[in-house]
Formats: sequence, C-alpha cells, structure tokens
Amino acid sequence: MSSTTLMKDGRRRSVFSMVVMAILVLLWTLPTIGLFVTALRDRDAQANTGWWTALWNGGWTLENYRGVFDGTTLGSSFLNSIIVAIPATIIPIMFAAFAAYAFSFMDFRGKDVLFIIIVAVMVVPIQVAFQPMLNLLGPNGLGISGEFIAVWLLHTGFGMPLAIYTLRNYIATLPLTAIES
Repeated sequence: MSSTTLMKDGRRRSVFSMVVMAILVLLWTLPTIGLFVTALRDRDAQANTGWWTALWNGGWTLENYRGVFDGTTLGSSFLNSIIVAIPATIIPIMFAAFAAYAFSFMDFRGKDVLFIIIVAVMVVPIQVAFQPMLNLLGPNGLGISGEFIAVWLLHTGFGMPLAIYTLRNYIATLPLTAIES
C-alpha cells in the first residue's frame, strides 16, 4: 500500500470523507463568490438579476470600487470604524459573559442541547444569514438600516456564538471558589 493512501496514524484515507469535504468547501465558498461577483456589477444588474447571471452575461464594472475610494475621506472612515468597532466588540462580550457563566456554573434543563445549537450556529456562513438580517433591519422591518445601531446589532448577533463558546471554555477552567469570592 502506498503512503499516499494512508494517514499519519496508519488509517486509510476515506474517499467519501474527501468528497463530502470538497462539497462542504464549495457550499461554504459559494456565498462569498456571490458577494464578490455582485460587487463587480452595476446597481441595476444587482437589483434585477442573480449574481450567477454575470458569469455568462458579463456586465462587469469597477465603478463600485471607484466610488468607494473617490467619495470618502480617510478621517471619516477611521471615525466610523472606531464608532462601529468598540461597541461591536464590547456588547457581544458583555452578553456572552453572562451566558458563559450560566453554561459553566448553572444547571438547567436543555443546557447541553442549547450549547450544541450555539456551537452549530458558528458553522453557518455569515453571508447566508446576512440578507435576512438586512431585511429585518431595513425599511420593511425595523427601519434602522444604515444606522450605527443596526451594525452593532448585526455584529452582536454574529459574534455571540464564538464569544459564548470561547468564554464558556475559559470560565469552565476556573475553580468555583474563585468565582464565589
């Protein structure tokens, strides 16, 4: 048997696992490719046809990127980044600390199932959930799209699973006496 069909621990490579992994990689990457192709199309084409039609019909443009670089100043961009980054970091960590404490030291029914669901949510690509969230925050929903609060809410929602998972694993290593004191 050649060494290419064996893994380092001596087990045989599974062709089924490699095919499934390739399919998962494709499914994970597809929304990102769609966002990239959409960024290279004009606004009318974005609104009227799916991104995949640009692969055959063309209609590529760099005007969206030119508009970004020509229409902004570095100072306002930096200020917006600060205004978004600080609350979008603090808010998820603050709420995740409460959840992590509950998952670590409190006993309640369904705790393990809920934690598994939270960890499973980390597998979903952000791009898949982004459009429904924008619809919820947009003019047909809460009507706060384009506001800082909408960005903070999106960052909080998308950052919570990882923050809860990370903080729970850290808090679980702390002795209960340290928490009680």
